Amino acid sequence: MSEPRTFVIANLDDCRRLQAQLQQALTFGDPIEVTVRKRRAPRSVEQNALMWQRLDDIAQGYWPAGRQFAAKVWNEQCKIEFLPDVAASGKPKWIYLPTGERILGLSTSDLSVDEMNDYLRYLEVFAVENGVTLRA
Repeated sequence: MSEPRTFVIANLDDCRRLQAQLQQALTFGDPIEVTVRKRRAPRSVEQNALMWQRLDDIAQGYWPAGRQFAAKVWNEQCKIEFLPDVAASGKPKWIYLPTGERILGLSTSDLSVDEMNDYLRYLEVFAVENGVTLRA
């Protein structure tokens, strides 16, 4: 087991699969580390829809230096600016390439409900600070 794995245990079959993985890992003789915590709910479909509404509002209402950018572009810019450095799941914001360049390794789909609420607030503040009228 060289790469970290996440197992969501929701029933006995999930538990058996994890047990089989642990037994297999231990046959190689290397100690392993196990962390157990309550699962945080991933962001909701409704939160995702609201995020795209906010990004569309920004795309329509904020044209820096007279240039309009699509909601998809604002999505990338806002992820760089507003995603946490590490999600509650432990996933880091950045992946570092062998060249030393860093790229986004975190997506809004990696956020918990609470983290997504924070992210939506950042989008709303950014929009208001830049004169964007947000739809209800």
